[in-house]
Amino acid sequence: MSEEAKTNEVAVSMPKADIHADTQQEVSKFDQSKNPIPKVVPPRGSKDARSFRPSTLAEINMMNRYEPLELKCGGKTFGIGCGNSLEDVLLIMGCILALWSFVLGVSGLLLKSAIDTDLRHTALWVYFWLFILGCFLLGGMIATGQVERFRSERAAAEKQHDDDAAAAMSA
Repeated sequence: MSEEAKTNEVAVSMPKADIHADTQQEVSKFDQSKNPIPKVVPPRGSKDARSFRPSTLAEINMMNRYEPLELKCGGKTFGIGCGNSLEDVLLIMGCILALWSFVLGVSGLLLKSAIDTDLRHTALWVYFWLFILGCFLLGGMIATGQVERFRSERAAAEKQHDDDAAAAMSA
């Protein structure tokens, strides 16, 4: 019998309390000579039998039944789309197409407005100042978010301090 099979047999034969000893009472019952705790040390570099976290992308894909887009030709398998599925590749292409369509539309509007307001380029200046206004609004939103975060952290620290003081006074 191989070492791995012995390890699995020992782990399976132990009661649940043996594996998940939460209190000292459960541990102390194993100190008796009639029911000793077997020392099972997994080999170095291997995952513990109780570990549920996948360590590789292949394990994650297998758990989620995720199949990346692959081309099988002449007995060889070629990965297409950097490990993405067909649905993911189509979604990415759709998003890129939508983004560039938007950019093309805005460029067309700017060109049309530049031609219509040829003398002073009023429309281009309107778009420029709207862009600057949008940058200021975005900066204001980021700054407000930081202020709110600071205030909530300070309130949490004050509440923790008050709770600690109340516990010290009651003790």
